[in-house]
Amino acid sequence: SQKTTIGHTRGFAMLIMSLQSKFVKRVAALVLGVLFATESPAGSNNDWIVMVGKSPTIKMNGKQISLNRTLKAQMRSADEAVFLPVNIQVGPQKLVRWLVLRSPSRISGKSGFCGAGHEDRLLLIEISGLTAKRVDELLLQSCLKSISMDVDQLDELTKAFSQDGHDGALTFQQSVSSDASTYRQVVKIHVGQEKMCVETERLRD
Repeated sequence: SQKTTIGHTRGFAMLIMSLQSKFVKRVAALVLGVLFATESPAGSNNDWIVMVGKSPTIKMNGKQISLNRTLKAQMRSADEAVFLPVNIQVGPQKLVRWLVLRSPSRISGKSGFCGAGHEDRLLLIEISGLTAKRVDELLLQSCLKSISMDVDQLDELTKAFSQDGHDGALTFQQSVSSDASTYRQVVKIHVGQEKMCVETERLRD
């Protein structure tokens, strides 16, 4: 009959709409899943993750890395940290990595000289097996010592480096001030003998 035909038609239409709705939801879920899967969490770089503060942590490929006492203490006193996107192979079982740490200039409080300032350090981290240690470091920015790369945010700081993807060498500029003089310099750093090799060249005014 006509009513039966209309009923079947409506039922078929509702079925099509339901299938379309499920398909749209699945596609949306897939797109969102891809977006969130490719978004790196703060303080991470690809398969490396670093967290600082009360529970300092480094993870590589999802594996927890043990921290030696010196590195753990530095990371515990830091506010922010980020790995630079350069892998440096120094041996069959060793990796070294550039890690930038930001710590408050004065831990005791925010009053007085450099009370709200910060100290940015570039650490050379060596990972052997599942253990990490700091093998060297360089002061990048310091309120206490009047050293600046003229950037405020940590993500801006990481963009101020010119990086050699082959050997991990870094180049950047600093302003250095003292009672005697103020000048800018180019700093070049590479890894040699598992240590930082630093070259500086003062720029002319």
